[in-house]
Amino acid sequence: KAMLISVDDNDSLDELAALTDTAGAVIVSRVLQRLSHPDHATYIGSGKAQELGLECQTLDVDLAIVDGELTASQQKNLEAALGVRVIDRTSLILDIFARRATTAEGKLQVELAQLKYRLPRLAGSSEGLSRLGGGIGTRGPGETRLVPNPRDILNVILAIEQFKTTTFPAVPTLLVAIAAHPDVTKHNLKSVRVCPCGGAALAGQVHKDILEKTGINAYEGYGLTEMSSVTIGNPPHAENRVGTIGMPYPSTDARIVSLATGQVIEGFPEGEDWSEAGELEVLGPQLMKGYWQKPESESPIKDGWLQTGDIAQMHRDGYFRIVDRKKDMIIRGGMNIYPTEIESVLYAHPKVSEALVFGVPDDTRGELVKACVTLKAGMEATSEELRAYCKENLAKYKVPAFIEIRDTLPKSAIGKLLRRKLREETAGNTTNPASESSAPAAEAPAQSTGSSANSAA
Repeated sequence: KAMLISVDDNDSLDELAALTDTAGAVIVSRVLQRLSHPDHATYIGSGKAQELGLECQTLDVDLAIVDGELTASQQKNLEAALGVRVIDRTSLILDIFARRATTAEGKLQVELAQLKYRLPRLAGSSEGLSRLGGGIGTRGPGETRLVPNPRDILNVILAIEQFKTTTFPAVPTLLVAIAAHPDVTKHNLKSVRVCPCGGAALAGQVHKDILEKTGINAYEGYGLTEMSSVTIGNPPHAENRVGTIGMPYPSTDARIVSLATGQVIEGFPEGEDWSEAGELEVLGPQLMKGYWQKPESESPIKDGWLQTGDIAQMHRDGYFRIVDRKKDMIIRGGMNIYPTEIESVLYAHPKVSEALVFGVPDDTRGELVKACVTLKAGMEATSEELRAYCKENLAKYKVPAFIEIRDTLPKSAIGKLLRRKLREETAGNTTNPASESSAPAAEAPAQSTGSSANSAA
C-alpha cells in the first residue's frame, strides 16, 4: 500500500501514480503539495509530517513515494517522521527496471546477488543493456551488472570487489564519493581495467585521489545525446592525458570555431601547443537527424556539424580539452571567466569534497563569481580560508566574491552536479548579496556536518 506525496503539481502526481501502478503497488492516498521541497528539514520540523504519519497509520500504508529527489539524510528523517519506508521517484524507476528486466529466453535476466545489500545481477547482452542505459559495471563479454542506487556507495564498492568488475563507467561525483568513503582502502577494486568518466569535468585532484586509494585510472571522455552519447575520449589502453577529453572516436570529426567570427580556427598561436578557445563542433555517423517534432530552425546542426555549446581547445597532437559550457561562462567587467578552472582549484584544496561555480548578477560589473562547496567528512573550514587559497592560485578577477559552504550540492539522478539549480536558487533569492567591496563578517568555522557560511569581499 503506497501513499504518493507530490512536491510539484497534479500532473506530476499523475505521472508518479502511473509509475507506482507499474511497480505493482496499491495507491491508498494521494497528497498534493504537502512536502516543501527542497526544504525537507522545515517540513519535518513542522506538524505536517506528524499529521501525515497519523494518516499513514490510519490507512495502513507500507510505503511513501515522494515526487522529488531525496538525499540519504532526508530519506532517513522523513522515514522517522512518517513511520513508514520512504523512497523517491528515481529509486522507484530503478526498482521497476531491475524487476522488469526479467524476460523470456534470449533477453536480459535478473537474479539477486547475495551481498550485504540487495543488488540485482544482470546477465545477458552487453549491447542490449547499454541501449537501456542501465549498466554500471561489466565483467567479461556478455555479462553486465546493475547497481540500482549509485548513492549507496558501500554497495557500489562491494559490487566491484565481489564481481571483479573490469569496466566501470562513472560520473566524477561518484568517484569523489568512492574515494571519500572511510572503508574504501579495505576493499580490492584493482580488477577495474577501464573507467570511462563523463557527465562533467574530471578534476585532476579527483583523478589523483581515486587512483591512489583504489588503483582505478579514470579516463575522461565527452559525449552528447545528440551524438548518441559517445564522441571523444581518452584511449583506455594508450596515453591518458588527465585534464583532456581525449581524441575523437573512429569516424568522428571535431573542430574549434571562433566565438568572435564563427570561422574554423586553423593553426596555433606562436609558441603554444593549444589552439585558441572556441566552440566545439562535431560530426559523425552517430549524429542525430534533428529534434523530434521540432522545426529545423531550432536544430543545433549547421552545415552538417553539431554546435555543442561547449568551449574547447585542441592540442597539436589531436587531443581536446573542454574549457567550459558556453552558457556557463561568467563575464565580469568584460573579462571572460570559466567556472571549471576555478572548480579545479577548489577541488585541489585538501578540505573540499565538491565544488560548483557560477555567476551572480552585479549592477557594476555585470556578474560576480560565486562558489558553492561541500567539505570532506570531519573537516572544518571558513569561506575566507577558501578565498585565501583561491587568491594564491588564481588571477585576482577570477577569485570568487562569494563562497558558500553547504551540506550537499544539487545532483541529477545519476549524480551529475547541477549548476542550473544553484542559478535558479540565486534568481529566486530576493535578498541582494553584499557588494564586492563590502568587508566579510566574522564567522565560525563551518563543518561538513551541517553548517553553512558565506563570504563577500
